[in-house]
Amino acid sequence: SISGTSLSFHADEAGLSKLGVMVENNALQQALWAQLRALKNVSLRTDDKLEGFDTLSRTAFLNKGERLNYDLLLGCDGAHSKVAQAAGIDYRGWDYDQRCLLANVRVEKPIAGETWEVFRSQGPYALLPLTENQACLIDYSKRDDITALEKDKRALESHLKQTFAPHIGNFQLLKSASFALQRKHACHYVKDGSIVLLGDAAHSIHPMAGQGVNLGFADVRCLIETLEQYSQSTALVEYERTRRRENAKMMRMMDAIQFGWRDSNPIMQLATSASLKVAGLPWVKRWLLQQAVGK
Repeated sequence: SISGTSLSFHADEAGLSKLGVMVENNALQQALWAQLRALKNVSLRTDDKLEGFDTLSRTAFLNKGERLNYDLLLGCDGAHSKVAQAAGIDYRGWDYDQRCLLANVRVEKPIAGETWEVFRSQGPYALLPLTENQACLIDYSKRDDITALEKDKRALESHLKQTFAPHIGNFQLLKSASFALQRKHACHYVKDGSIVLLGDAAHSIHPMAGQGVNLGFADVRCLIETLEQYSQSTALVEYERTRRRENAKMMRMMDAIQFGWRDSNPIMQLATSASLKVAGLPWVKRWLLQQAVGK
């Protein structure tokens, strides 16, 4: 952090060979599509759209007039879920008044295969290595500040170099984009015993620790495990109970960190710095790592 307090995590502290891997979104999606196409019990309908459904007859209505019967209808369609909307599932949450800027760059000097993050009052900035010579630079800041930078490429490049060059040396900007940060948590993960929300359709978390996709993977794993152990009705109750609790816990943890650093009150800043020191205790670090990897 800018206060000088630092905290590092290593896989061996959690008894793991590695904490995780960095995979580009496009590569991950291509691998998942390839896996789906290879499964004989999966029928892909990529040209069809869901128009609505009737939960009493468990029938889904497609945009071309076709009807499909279902046992479970999974809403895995992101933060603006059409499934949740059609099911009448509401959300609780708020806007952080921040945007997350992501910039892919090519560096002149090779970088280590580890990620880091620096906390400051307007929001953190971080580095995700992609290869030895490419990285994704991440900058969280006020919505208006990021929007203004994106309108002026020269100002954007200057801002990125001022922020990141001291850490990684000179680099060339390849492309950039940003997205708004919101906290959203579905009031229900399950509706009418047959509609189930997973991933961002169920929860949008502040992305500062990169836990969003990991929580989604944990949702999928939990749903599969409960369906293998129980009847569908019992499994869905257990899935919602377990995942709402675990996801809410991680959301509160991320909010405590980011609100703590954004608060200009010196007492709050001192408390936040002190919390990093507490997090450095071996047993606390082990617990944090286990939460991050979904243990």
